[in-house]
Amino acid sequence: MTLPGVPTDVTVSRDGRWLAVIYTAADGSGGRIAVFAIDTYGDLSLAATSGPIGIASFNGVAISQ
Repeated sequence: MTLPGVPTDVTVSRDGRWLAVIYTAADGSGGRIAVFAIDTYGDLSLAATSGPIGIASFNGVAISQ
């Protein structure tokens, strides 16, 4: 899967069914979040993408475990 920007944080849900990626959009619009569903074969499908979340970028761990 490609994202329209640079990933800065990645996490998988405890049940292994969701992947969340925080990234800085390449168009300069700021930080965004993309969520992917993980199927039984490990394949990903895009489930949701946020609009700009109000900060320029992330640096380091931003998703709490």
